[in-house]
Amino acid sequence: IARNASGASSLRGLFRHQAGSNTPIAYGNETGALGPQIPNFVFGTFDASSGNKQTLSSRGDWLAFYAQVDGPSGSSYALFRYHPSLGIQPLGFVNATGALGLPNNRVWKTFNALFINALGHVIVHGAVGVADSSSTRGEMWLLRGPGVTPQPILLPGDSVRYYGANDLTLRSATVTTVNAPL
Repeated sequence: IARNASGASSLRGLFRHQAGSNTPIAYGNETGALGPQIPNFVFGTFDASSGNKQTLSSRGDWLAFYAQVDGPSGSSYALFRYHPSLGIQPLGFVNATGALGLPNNRVWKTFNALFINALGHVIVHGAVGVADSSSTRGEMWLLRGPGVTPQPILLPGDSVRYYGANDLTLRSATVTTVNAPL
Protein backbone atom coordinates (compact mmCIF):
# COMPACT_ATOMS: atom_id res chain seq x y z
CA ILE A 1 0.00 0.00 0.00
CA ALA A 2 1.42 3.35 -0.95
CA ARG A 3 0.17 6.55 0.63
CA ASN A 4 0.43 10.20 -0.33
CA ALA A 5 3.58 11.73 1.10
CA SER A 6 3.37 15.28 2.35
CA GLY A 7 4.60 17.62 -0.37
CA ALA A 8 5.17 14.79 -2.86
CA SER A 9 3.26 13.73 -5.94
CA SER A 10 2.61 10.10 -5.04
CA LEU A 11 -0.44 7.92 -5.63
CA ARG A 12 -2.58 6.10 -3.10
CA GLY A 13 -3.05 2.51 -4.18
CA LEU A 14 -2.08 -1.15 -4.15
CA PHE A 15 1.02 -2.35 -5.99
CA ARG A 16 2.52 -5.73 -6.82
CA HIS A 17 6.23 -5.77 -6.00
CA GLN A 18 7.86 -8.57 -7.99
CA ALA A 19 11.19 -8.97 -9.80
CA GLY A 20 12.16 -5.35 -9.22
CA SER A 21 8.93 -3.93 -10.65
CA ASN A 22 6.10 -2.13 -8.87
CA THR A 23 3.08 -2.92 -11.00
CA PRO A 24 -0.08 -0.99 -9.98
CA ILE A 25 -3.13 -3.05 -9.02
CA ALA A 26 -5.50 -0.33 -7.84
CA TYR A 27 -5.39 3.48 -7.54
CA GLY A 28 -7.44 5.86 -5.45
CA ASN A 29 -9.81 8.15 -7.40
CA GLU A 30 -9.55 5.92 -10.48
CA THR A 31 -12.50 4.76 -12.60
CA GLY A 32 -10.68 2.74 -15.28
CA ALA A 33 -8.99 -0.66 -15.08
CA LEU A 34 -7.33 0.33 -11.78
CA GLY A 35 -10.66 1.41 -10.25
CA PRO A 36 -13.21 -0.65 -8.30
CA GLN A 37 -15.22 -1.81 -11.37
CA ILE A 38 -18.43 -0.56 -9.76
CA PRO A 39 -20.19 2.09 -11.89
CA ASN A 40 -19.84 5.65 -10.54
CA PHE A 41 -17.46 4.62 -7.72
CA VAL A 42 -13.75 5.20 -7.11
CA PHE A 43 -11.40 3.80 -4.48
CA GLY A 44 -10.99 5.99 -1.42
CA THR A 45 -8.63 4.36 1.08
CA PHE A 46 -7.01 0.95 1.32
CA ASP A 47 -6.65 0.71 5.09
CA ALA A 48 -8.36 -0.81 8.10
CA SER A 49 -9.70 2.46 9.53
CA SER A 50 -13.29 1.30 8.99
CA GLY A 51 -12.93 -1.21 11.81
CA ASN A 52 -11.97 -3.98 9.41
CA LYS A 53 -9.34 -6.02 11.22
CA GLN A 54 -7.51 -7.38 8.19
CA THR A 55 -7.14 -5.44 4.97
CA LEU A 56 -5.77 -8.00 2.48
CA SER A 57 -4.87 -11.63 1.83
CA SER A 58 -2.83 -13.13 -1.01
CA ARG A 59 -2.12 -16.56 -2.39
CA GLY A 60 -0.09 -17.12 -5.56
CA ASP A 61 -1.24 -14.53 -8.10
CA TRP A 62 -4.51 -13.88 -6.25
CA LEU A 63 -5.17 -10.95 -3.92
CA ALA A 64 -8.30 -10.24 -1.87
CA PHE A 65 -8.73 -6.84 -0.23
CA TYR A 66 -11.16 -4.44 1.43
CA ALA A 67 -11.28 -0.81 0.44
CA GLN A 68 -13.33 2.28 1.02
CA VAL A 69 -15.20 3.27 -2.12
CA ASP A 70 -16.62 6.71 -2.82
CA GLY A 71 -19.70 7.20 -4.97
CA PRO A 72 -22.59 9.56 -5.72
CA SER A 73 -24.33 8.97 -2.38
CA GLY A 74 -21.21 8.89 -0.18
CA SER A 75 -18.62 6.38 1.01
CA SER A 76 -18.91 2.72 1.88
CA TYR A 77 -16.69 -0.36 2.05
CA ALA A 78 -16.40 -3.21 -0.42
CA LEU A 79 -14.54 -6.49 -0.83
CA PHE A 80 -12.55 -7.24 -3.99
CA ARG A 81 -10.31 -9.86 -5.51
CA TYR A 82 -7.58 -9.36 -8.10
CA HIS A 83 -5.69 -11.59 -10.52
CA PRO A 84 -3.24 -10.24 -13.15
CA SER A 85 -5.17 -11.87 -16.00
CA LEU A 86 -8.65 -10.86 -14.70
CA GLY A 87 -8.09 -7.49 -13.06
CA ILE A 88 -10.15 -6.21 -10.14
CA GLN A 89 -13.44 -7.95 -9.40
CA PRO A 90 -15.91 -6.68 -6.77
CA LEU A 91 -17.30 -9.45 -4.54
CA GLY A 92 -19.23 -7.74 -1.74
CA PHE A 93 -20.46 -4.30 -0.74
CA VAL A 94 -21.52 -3.11 2.72
CA ASN A 95 -25.32 -2.67 2.95
CA ALA A 96 -25.89 -3.83 -0.65
CA THR A 97 -28.49 -6.28 -1.82
CA GLY A 98 -28.42 -7.98 -5.19
CA ALA A 99 -25.23 -9.02 -6.97
CA LEU A 100 -22.85 -7.65 -4.29
CA GLY A 101 -25.02 -8.62 -1.32
CA LEU A 102 -26.01 -11.92 0.26
CA PRO A 103 -29.01 -14.18 -0.36
CA ASN A 104 -32.38 -13.61 1.33
CA ASN A 105 -32.18 -9.82 1.79
CA ARG A 106 -29.14 -10.18 4.06
CA VAL A 107 -26.30 -7.67 3.79
CA TRP A 108 -22.72 -7.22 4.88
CA LYS A 109 -22.41 -4.68 7.71
CA THR A 110 -18.61 -5.04 8.10
CA PHE A 111 -15.86 -7.30 6.81
CA ASN A 112 -13.67 -8.60 9.66
CA ALA A 113 -11.30 -11.21 8.26
CA LEU A 114 -10.59 -12.86 4.94
CA PHE A 115 -8.57 -15.60 3.28
CA ILE A 116 -8.08 -16.22 -0.44
CA ASN A 117 -7.09 -19.66 -1.71
CA ALA A 118 -5.12 -20.69 -4.81
CA LEU A 119 -8.37 -20.92 -6.85
CA GLY A 120 -9.32 -17.32 -6.05
CA HIS A 121 -12.15 -18.30 -3.71
CA VAL A 122 -12.49 -15.96 -0.74
CA ILE A 123 -13.56 -17.04 2.73
CA VAL A 124 -14.78 -14.01 4.63
CA HIS A 125 -15.96 -13.44 8.18
CA GLY A 126 -18.16 -10.43 8.66
CA ALA A 127 -20.99 -8.87 10.57
CA VAL A 128 -24.17 -9.67 8.66
CA GLY A 129 -27.70 -8.39 9.10
CA VAL A 130 -30.99 -7.70 7.37
CA ALA A 131 -30.96 -4.71 5.02
CA ASP A 132 -33.33 -2.53 7.06
CA SER A 133 -32.02 -3.41 10.55
CA SER A 134 -29.01 -2.46 12.64
CA SER A 135 -28.92 -5.89 14.31
CA THR A 136 -25.94 -8.04 13.21
CA ARG A 137 -24.27 -11.36 13.89
CA GLY A 138 -20.93 -12.86 12.89
CA GLU A 139 -21.07 -15.22 9.92
CA MET A 140 -18.54 -16.96 7.67
CA TRP A 141 -19.13 -17.16 3.89
CA LEU A 142 -17.46 -18.55 0.75
CA LEU A 143 -17.31 -16.20 -2.24
CA ARG A 144 -16.30 -18.11 -5.39
CA GLY A 145 -16.37 -15.13 -7.73
CA PRO A 146 -18.53 -12.52 -9.44
CA GLY A 147 -21.98 -13.76 -10.43
CA VAL A 148 -21.79 -16.83 -8.15
CA THR A 149 -24.18 -16.85 -5.18
CA PRO A 150 -22.23 -16.66 -1.90
CA GLN A 151 -22.39 -19.85 0.16
CA PRO A 152 -22.62 -19.88 3.96
CA ILE A 153 -19.83 -21.80 5.68
CA LEU A 154 -20.68 -21.29 9.35
CA LEU A 155 -23.67 -19.46 10.82
CA PRO A 156 -25.14 -19.17 14.32
CA GLY A 157 -27.66 -21.99 14.73
CA ASP A 158 -25.67 -24.46 12.62
CA SER A 159 -25.10 -27.90 14.09
CA VAL A 160 -21.49 -29.08 14.18
CA ARG A 161 -20.02 -32.50 15.00
CA TYR A 162 -16.65 -33.00 16.68
CA TYR A 163 -14.61 -35.53 18.61
CA GLY A 164 -13.93 -35.03 22.31
CA ALA A 165 -10.46 -33.87 23.34
CA ASN A 166 -9.78 -36.87 25.61
CA ASP A 167 -11.60 -39.64 23.76
CA LEU A 168 -12.97 -40.53 20.35
CA THR A 169 -16.61 -39.96 21.26
CA LEU A 170 -18.44 -38.14 18.49
CA ARG A 171 -20.35 -35.18 19.89
CA SER A 172 -22.51 -32.43 18.47
CA ALA A 173 -23.25 -28.86 19.41
CA THR A 174 -25.14 -25.86 18.09
CA VAL A 175 -23.09 -22.83 17.08
CA THR A 176 -24.08 -19.78 19.10
CA THR A 177 -21.55 -17.22 17.78
CA VAL A 178 -19.07 -17.11 14.91
CA ASN A 179 -15.88 -15.13 15.53
CA ALA A 180 -12.77 -14.87 13.39
CA PRO A 181 -9.43 -15.37 15.13
CA LEU A 182 -7.28 -12.29 14.56
